[in-house]
Amino acid sequence: MPLVFYLGTRPDIALKEDERNALIYWLLVTLMQRRYSRSGTTVIAQDVAALRSADPLPALYRNLGLLGHRPTITPASLAGKGSTSAYFSLSYLVARKREATDWWYGAPVKLSHDGSYRVEYHHIHPRARLTDRYGKAEVNDLANLAFISDKANRKISARSPERYFSELDEQQLVAHCVPTDGGLRTVDAFPAFVAARRALLAEAMTELLESYWPSFLDEASAEALAEATTALSVQAYGSTADAGTITLVAEAVAGGTRLAHVISYRALREALDDLADGRARR
Repeated sequence: MPLVFYLGTRPDIALKEDERNALIYWLLVTLMQRRYSRSGTTVIAQDVAALRSADPLPALYRNLGLLGHRPTITPASLAGKGSTSAYFSLSYLVARKREATDWWYGAPVKLSHDGSYRVEYHHIHPRARLTDRYGKAEVNDLANLAFISDKANRKISARSPERYFSELDEQQLVAHCVPTDGGLRTVDAFPAFVAARRALLAEAMTELLESYWPSFLDEASAEALAEATTALSVQAYGSTADAGTITLVAEAVAGGTRLAHVISYRALREALDDLADGRARR
């Protein structure tokens, strides 16, 4: 939603490279942090208010806590994550960036025209080999998923990597951030395989993020950006035809400190009425 607002209100000219990178970087970190998963309306209102400011992108980054902070992805970040995690989307982008291809058949990892996976994702260590030894979450861990086709998955069948990795070129594994250590290919070594692949994925994801790091954050210190604005703003969202739908977003920025509060117009009126009644009684 904030991206739609930003792109819809800016001049109708092509994005500069740094501006494009800044938006992509912000979007990736937003997904990682699940910024809109809770209190989505409130957070969107705060971000739209930031985009109305004189320096919209630095203000948007400030909301996300990115001024003076350069996030990295660690193996711990990926622990317990599966195909429903935002990190799964990052793993897809990593595969694209590394020009990964379907095993045996060579089709590039990319989306089809309808937005579905042209190359799908399947388990590196087949579930049939693991379910008697490991829990469902372990079997379906992000580090055990690779973007390969259903045809390639059928070729794997229930074979362990110990059997079928030898049929693949090492570069095909490396492109998917799959460890090439032969000692990690057995069922017994599955936990060590997951740990090793998490480390490779985390490193590749961090490199992906870094490739979009906007230069304006290097050109000005976080302190300068934080101190550049001292302001108080109040934005109203909703329909004037129904005061009950109006939401107010108040934001104050001074000396590097930002405070924001969201309140409904109705609640504000009630508070003011209570205050007026209290004064009248005194």
